[in-house]
Amino acid sequence: MKTTDNLIYRRQFILISKKIADFTDWRSETIILNNTKLYLYCHDDLEFQKGQNNFFQLYILGYLIDPYNPTYNNEDILSCLLKYKKFDAVINSINKYNGRFAIMYIEKNNIKIINDLTGFREVYYCFTDKSFACGSTPTLISKVLNISKTKNPDITGFFNSDAFKKTNNVWVGYKTLYDDILHLPPNHYLDWKKKQVTRFWPSIPLKTMDIKQCAYECAKIIKGTISGASKRYKIHMGLTAGWDTRLLLSATRENKDSIYYYINKPDVTPKILQDIKISQQLSEKLGFNLNILDIPHYVDKKFRDIYFRNNDLARESLLPVFFNAYQNKWDDTYTLSGTMGNGLARIYMPFPNNVEINGKNIAVFPKYHYQPYAVDALDNWAKEVKIICSDYNIDIMDLYQLEQENAHWASLSASEQDIVREEIRPFNTRYLVELFWSLEKKYRYQYYPIIYIKIMRILWKDVLNFPFNPSWKSSLYKLLRMLNIEQKVYYFYKKKKYIKLLNS
Repeated sequence: MKTTDNLIYRRQFILISKKIADFTDWRSETIILNNTKLYLYCHDDLEFQKGQNNFFQLYILGYLIDPYNPTYNNEDILSCLLKYKKFDAVINSINKYNGRFAIMYIEKNNIKIINDLTGFREVYYCFTDKSFACGSTPTLISKVLNISKTKNPDITGFFNSDAFKKTNNVWVGYKTLYDDILHLPPNHYLDWKKKQVTRFWPSIPLKTMDIKQCAYECAKIIKGTISGASKRYKIHMGLTAGWDTRLLLSATRENKDSIYYYINKPDVTPKILQDIKISQQLSEKLGFNLNILDIPHYVDKKFRDIYFRNNDLARESLLPVFFNAYQNKWDDTYTLSGTMGNGLARIYMPFPNNVEINGKNIAVFPKYHYQPYAVDALDNWAKEVKIICSDYNIDIMDLYQLEQENAHWASLSASEQDIVREEIRPFNTRYLVELFWSLEKKYRYQYYPIIYIKIMRILWKDVLNFPFNPSWKSSLYKLLRMLNIEQKVYYFYKKKKYIKLLNS
């Protein structure tokens, strides 16, 4: 086990226009752009790969997995990317890759930076009159450039609000706690020379797809992602009684003997006990080992201090889980997660008909409609994407889940977990999301996703012999399903609840 000193800004990086004395023990690279030098510093535990052809250099920070070629590692994928001649071709080619990565595309006089589908590997940037920096967190950039936190009352008010705390720190928009530091949005790349970000996706309109064809394509991608991860890393996989982890479990059939399946037990609650009971049944009947992890509430003070030092938005909730992983010396493991399945693959809720699409009305979903910063940030986003959604046949709530909800809440949990280990999310693949979004919405219903069922039948149909999140609600949903009115009743109820909140 490494000392706790190695946990400071673990797995983070920073690209900056000046040399930094603080990170002499990190990997460093000097990038020359005509007469300008930029300096890249990467923590030793962040995967790094670089290469070049006759047209450009590429730096990969993090990992990529090719679901169609599971034996490929980062070096193999880098070789594939270096077969292209132009940036647009590189962008198009990464659609099929899973991963958590930032890619730096370096030409003679410019550098362009792009990351994965949801910004799972977060990228923040800052242009001032005297300097430039781009890195993993605003916290790191602010430290290096000595930037103070904003005094904007709307932003500070949002950060300190009960609404923000109740959502477990779900940020929105692309500003941060620092006036000059911005978040690189998903589906955009950063152009250093132009000092701007540019949207590159969506690029072609989505067409409605047959569910059978979609299921086979999705099954291939999910299985290939998990197979590729299992060939390269020690995989730990958390289980619950829910849909997302069950789908991923079905894709592990051929790798079940090499995966460490687990359930965290921080408290004895009905939900936790249900997850344990059903996962034990799955384990016994399907022939894999299940580990139940008792999570103590105690967290070492030095570990706690570094955890909150690494990220301004870090939360208390999962800190004991991360400390437990640290104590178990799981630094070299990758945890496989179903995060982002609900929201990207499964539909949370369509935007209500006859309601204007604007910042305030979108802010109702996270209950931020009384927060000026959130309303303004979402209004700016909505003005841009309304036309995009119309032109490319995309539901605005799907794009909201991708570019706002998961780009902040889900990516934050990965950034927090960097202190102990990396994470793999098989849903974080652009082509996979395009497939899900090409289906009729009735197949992606949150509480009975038919597309999931069809995928599981292809991969390991026995996982369907066990209940999903059983409760009185699920029994009611089943009855309504038998009457063929489940989705209609559910969305009517959700809309009624939304309108009540909107008018409150």
